[in-house]
Amino acid sequence: MQLVMTRDCLRKQLEEYELLQSMYSNPGEFKVDNPFIISDIQDYLTGKRGRVHEKLDYRIKLQLTEKIKMELSVLLSQSYSRSHEQPMLIIRTDSLSKQQEKAVKIAIENFIETEVDKTEPYMFQIISFLQNNIEELVKTPIKNEKKEEEEKNESEEFKRVWLWSHHIYSKIKRQDIMKLSKDYDLNGFMWPGKPGVICFEGTQANVDEVVKIVKGWQWQKLKIVKIETSLNSHEFFNFDKFNEILTAEVDGENSCPMNSTEFFKYLESHNAAHMKKELFGFE
Repeated sequence: MQLVMTRDCLRKQLEEYELLQSMYSNPGEFKVDNPFIISDIQDYLTGKRGRVHEKLDYRIKLQLTEKIKMELSVLLSQSYSRSHEQPMLIIRTDSLSKQQEKAVKIAIENFIETEVDKTEPYMFQIISFLQNNIEELVKTPIKNEKKEEEEKNESEEFKRVWLWSHHIYSKIKRQDIMKLSKDYDLNGFMWPGKPGVICFEGTQANVDEVVKIVKGWQWQKLKIVKIETSLNSHEFFNFDKFNEILTAEVDGENSCPMNSTEFFKYLESHNAAHMKKELFGFE
């Protein structure tokens, strides 16, 4: 029964994907981050593959009004359209203020919760909702970019959050964390295995949003170990980008071999030797 449901969900996802791709066919409008996922799903539906390891994700650039442009980033669970597990949606825009962007996100969440039929794909409904309601959702004036950038530089706070997990093995969960970090422009790392460690650093708003999303997933145990903040990004950031750290040779698809000595060296090289005690209780 579960196999039949998964096949039905992925078939509907593929049909919706093909519809959206045909609608947004101009160069640069529609992009898939993993170009192989479509053929993997097709092979699974025809019986050439036994399973699909990754999730379908894509990005759509929307011209909602003359002044408002937005990129909608979509990551679908394999049970999307057959359960109440919502897609992971991220909006990116230089046309709106942070307050306006937050209002749009809340409106999308409310629309999904109250208006859509979750037993069928509904990404087109979300796009139509945005196209029909964006001016109402964004009642405050469109930002003065220069002025807001000056205010941002004066007041923005930066944050680093350290999380400890009982384990991090799931390939899909690890891919989701990597994608979230990229979409929210975060630095840091993930050390998968048992136990697992995650460090996010970036603007306070982006770090808080990603931590909220990740904590909402199903974990055996996940806890925040330490929070660090600063108003100076140049002196604060320890990492250049977000990476998955594998400290020993991988010998299988889901293998997460761990070498604590190499991990401690990694911490030391990134000005984070103090976290050895915070994470594991010893110097």
